[in-house]
Amino acid sequence: MIQTDIAVATGTTVRISRRFAAPRDRVFRAWTEPGDLAEWWWPWNPTITVDLRPGGAYRYTADHPKGGTIAISGEFLVVEPPARLVYTWVWDGEAHGTRVSVEFHQRGG
Repeated sequence: MIQTDIAVATGTTVRISRRFAAPRDRVFRAWTEPGDLAEWWWPWNPTITVDLRPGGAYRYTADHPKGGTIAISGEFLVVEPPARLVYTWVWDGEAHGTRVSVEFHQRGG
């Protein structure tokens, strides 16, 4: 199961929990490896770079079929494989970002 807390600039926090039929280390890799991210993140031939370390940056870009390039980027604040990620999330063109905290829990046996 993963639990994601998303804190936006307005002070609002959104909590999302999701269970996957996969070991947590596999889910963590799907969340952080460029090749795995490209398979499920955006369907429009994304370009993904990830420097997975505290202070490291990431960037996802894709050419939207209705025109224009969409992109997000941010910085990893906490990287604790396979248990936890904390990072910033900024859409290109936006002045303020979001802080995302993701916890990966192993359930069952």
